[in-house]
Amino acid sequence: MLSGADFRGKAVPRLILGRCRCTIRDPECDPMTGRQLLESTLAGRPVDAVACAPIYLSLYCEPIRRRKLAQVYREMAAGRSEFRLSYDDELDALLEANERTYSEFTTRPDWMRVSLGPARGAVEGGRYVSIAENSCIVHSGDPATGTDLEAHYEATHSSSVDMWDEGTTISDETDVERLVPLYQWESRLDDEQGLLADRSLKRWGDDYLLQGHTGTPFWGGYHLLGFAGLMRMVRENPALLEKLFARVMHNRIADIRALAETGLRCLFVEECLTGADMISVQDFERLVWPFLRDTVQAAVDMGMQVVFYFTGEPRGRVEYLGQLAAHALAFEEDKKNIRIDLAEIRSIVGPGKALFGNLDVVMLRDADRTTLAAEIAAEAAAAGSPFVVSMGSPATLDTPPERISWLTEIARELPGPHANC
Repeated sequence: MLSGADFRGKAVPRLILGRCRCTIRDPECDPMTGRQLLESTLAGRPVDAVACAPIYLSLYCEPIRRRKLAQVYREMAAGRSEFRLSYDDELDALLEANERTYSEFTTRPDWMRVSLGPARGAVEGGRYVSIAENSCIVHSGDPATGTDLEAHYEATHSSSVDMWDEGTTISDETDVERLVPLYQWESRLDDEQGLLADRSLKRWGDDYLLQGHTGTPFWGGYHLLGFAGLMRMVRENPALLEKLFARVMHNRIADIRALAETGLRCLFVEECLTGADMISVQDFERLVWPFLRDTVQAAVDMGMQVVFYFTGEPRGRVEYLGQLAAHALAFEEDKKNIRIDLAEIRSIVGPGKALFGNLDVVMLRDADRTTLAAEIAAEAAAAGSPFVVSMGSPATLDTPPERISWLTEIARELPGPHANC
């Protein structure tokens, strides 16, 4: 029977990095690792190649990760129909599933998302796995419920917060305090939830820039109030909304501090529903900008390299985004009659920040490699330096993994300064 210990310390295959294709370490040719390349790009330091950091890669990888995790659990079960998980075995399984997921990419990207892990008490309090011929179900104490890792994975599902007439309404500060209880960063790590990130850093920290993830306070308002509730309050009670966002920001900063305490030094921050197609510049100035600015600054003050992703029409916002302490800016691809001009954005924000490419994910899925290379080269030329190859949205789940690999390979083939090798 295999235990979690069988997966510990496994060698990670050397990646194709920089412009070097060496498969062993050569003292005459020592290219940057993916982590070094992306880290240096975000810091504005000279690099010998173009980095590749596909946004929302964990969303694309989730169905693959589930299959790999089921595979690991079956190996651990060693023919048993059911077995209980120790905390160490659960962490080992999660880590091994991530490694096997990334093994789907012949050429791997330069970063990897890492989250806080499960609490020890939650696992040792009753998590177990049931194995059958066509299912691998993870239970958390209740035999009647569980997640079948081998069932068809639905990337999206209906949600009440997406329905206009289902928005939550709040009327006073008591409602705000009830909806957003404050917590401190220590509570996020009080039962070893940081151990998964710590072990991820030990396993992959030399090869990938490991990044945490958070949303802005305004985007948090959507998850609390729904689209209807949020937008109604923008018009009807912005003062109360400010109080809500202040509490959300407190908790977001606590989350970021917890991630920083694990040793993570990169943070992806997403913003939605604040473009010119959604709210006015005046609303942006009052309800978005102060909280966005202070959240990002707090992360930078903790030693994080911040990548900020903005969705929607950026008109009237780019001037503000150029003032963010973020190290890089990322934008959607052209869609919904919105034109995202990377050259214009560069002219506004200046040379100090990296810009992420915004490749259309439908093109990524369907176009031939030559077409993709030409499009990425055009984006790189428009954005100028520093530049990171990426997409404008999450890759569709029917995109073959080899096309994700193409992104890194094309990035390394882009013209620019490089080491002699």
